[in-house]
Amino acid sequence: MEVFGELMLRDPGILERPLKELVPISFVGSAAVSAYRSLISKLDTLPMSEEQKAKTLRDGQDAGKMLLAIEARIGELSYAEPRIPPIGAGRGTRASGEPPKHERLGLKRDQMKAAQTIAANPEAVEAVIREAEENEDIPTKTAVINKVRYERERKWREEADKREKPQIVINLEQSKYINILEWIIEKLPRTPPKEWNDKAFARAQGLAQIIINRLEVFNGKERRNITE
Repeated sequence: MEVFGELMLRDPGILERPLKELVPISFVGSAAVSAYRSLISKLDTLPMSEEQKAKTLRDGQDAGKMLLAIEARIGELSYAEPRIPPIGAGRGTRASGEPPKHERLGLKRDQMKAAQTIAANPEAVEAVIREAEENEDIPTKTAVINKVRYERERKWREEADKREKPQIVINLEQSKYINILEWIIEKLPRTPPKEWNDKAFARAQGLAQIIINRLEVFNGKERRNITE
């Protein structure tokens, strides 16, 4: 922990170092963050003042944030590292004889992918840092990777739901019919007048029956086929 802390304090331009120097520093940072997390999980049982506990938490959070910045920088530089193309082309292609990019950079394949994921998702990094500060925890690479995966899966699910839901299409004739129904509802009083004479009542009853007959197709929960 002390080594990584000294690096952060004494070298404000640490992120400007070349890739070959950042890789071993990231290993030191990962070990420091793991040690801080272990220590912070035991703070309540240690004979330390509240001020010392708070400082330990801040130091751990600073180490976590710096490690994420270093990982993001490694991701950026590894993206920029040129890929060595194989010799030849097509089915007869032979390997170039050079080791894979991640090996040339001194990384494992998963480590390079993780660094590139962190570099490509600054919003996830900021969210993890914010959540760690709110929960008195340390931001980690694993938390960022998990958040990116969660958001990616969430978007996939939303897109899948959109594809599965049938589109509701109302053609011109249907739209016109609905507009007439809405106009009738708007104009027709909720209750009929009182004290009808026989002639007027018979006339209203006949018109109402015509409307009822024409709307019979809608009388039910399921859609019926209209053949007339």
